Amino acid sequence: RNQITHLPSTIGELTNLTRLELANNELVQLPPEISNLKGLKHLNLESNDFNELPISFGRLNCEVVNLSFNSFTVCPPCIVDMPKLTQLSIMGNELGCLPNGMHKLTRLQVLRLSKNRITILPDSVVNITSLQCLWLDFNKLSALPPNFYRLSKLNELKMNGNADMVYPSIDTIVKGTEEVLRW
Repeated sequence: RNQITHLPSTIGELTNLTRLELANNELVQLPPEISNLKGLKHLNLESNDFNELPISFGRLNCEVVNLSFNSFTVCPPCIVDMPKLTQLSIMGNELGCLPNGMHKLTRLQVLRLSKNRITILPDSVVNITSLQCLWLDFNKLSALPPNFYRLSKLNELKMNGNADMVYPSIDTIVKGTEEVLRW
């Protein structure tokens, strides 16, 4: 909340930085040198005006990334190159789909995608077997992948607000996560 409009390239010199909170600023881009922050574990970029990230972003060793409430229309493909990622929040954007290769996020436990325009959940998401929390509420989904049951560790699923949902039915969704997995 400091009305920051840009970060200098020298940010990359803070190699021992473990947490970077940049929420509620006026940032539109990150310098490629952000990838030099090898010690960074937690990055919060919520409520800025990002619509893309540098390719080098995928080289970060972050465990937690928050990209919620920005201007993304496409989920940055570099996200799938972050093998240590355990939590990703990218809510309140204009995402229509997710990148190919989501299955590479083998440590991902929490994926928050609420309030976007996602129409299809790719099969690669059901291959993230570590996933415990999945928020898909208020999107444009009409169906879940048939092999959704493979998310056996899933214990929190939010699906409300998908008005066109057919598979599973709304009746199944309101019964909770376990019922959706049985479906």
